Amino acid sequence: KLFETYIECRNRLKLSVDKKNYQNTKVKRLSNKLKDIRSKYKELTYLESQGILKFDLHGKITYCNSIGCKMLGLSNKALKDGFFLMQLFTSEEDKARCNTNLEKMFKFNFGGPYEYQWCNDCFVRVSWAALKNEKGKVVAGRAIFINITKQKQTEKELRELNEHQEELIAKRTQALNESLLQLRRSQNRLIQSEKMASLNNTINGISHEINTPLGVAITSTSLLTDYCRNFELLLESPDFSKEKLTDLNNKAKSSLSMISNNLASIAKMISDFKELLKQQSKSELCQ
Repeated sequence: KLFETYIECRNRLKLSVDKKNYQNTKVKRLSNKLKDIRSKYKELTYLESQGILKFDLHGKITYCNSIGCKMLGLSNKALKDGFFLMQLFTSEEDKARCNTNLEKMFKFNFGGPYEYQWCNDCFVRVSWAALKNEKGKVVAGRAIFINITKQKQTEKELRELNEHQEELIAKRTQALNESLLQLRRSQNRLIQSEKMASLNNTINGISHEINTPLGVAITSTSLLTDYCRNFELLLESPDFSKEKLTDLNNKAKSSLSMISNNLASIAKMISDFKELLKQQSKSELCQ
């Protein structure tokens, strides 16, 4: 029964390891699939039409093509009334970053690409360029931009999916580790039970083997005690004779011999048992 329990625990442990390997393979396949999706959306993003706008040195937008106006939600009336570049930004951080990028652009004649969040929750990738007159003086700037809102949304979805998958994998891995730990504990308890059962069987066998010579030695000791008592009585008896004394002496020697032989047998059994325990301990250490 103990062996069947051990086999069951070993099979459950193997099954848990197989499940863990299957989960790792599934995660790799999902990661490759996510990479393919990311690559696909990246290609679609670059195929989108470009928006173009021009602005003067004060940041006032002087021109924006129809695609750019549609992306940014700008109307011709807003452009005529005066719409400045900084009005496109929704955060102070992006405004400060844009000012820094424009300074580099006017200094080196180009800049980018940079990513910003413009009005209407539109994410764009912008490349800046300086426009010069015939004398080579910078008089305006130009921005060519593409809409990357879908790409950002996809990246956000992928990031959330990755976080969800990582959380799910972590939970399943923890559950598998707990199962493996529980199985190992059960296996160790089973091994200890088998060791104790084997030790009990050995002790019972030794006890049974020792009982026989020990009983003989006890009986012989009792007889020797009776012989000593008879010897004392014989010394005080008027029927004292050499023949009776010799007979009593021979019986005492026989009892002493039986006691000595059986005690030696018991000592040998105990020595063999100690040697067996030492060999088992060395075998366990080697394993």
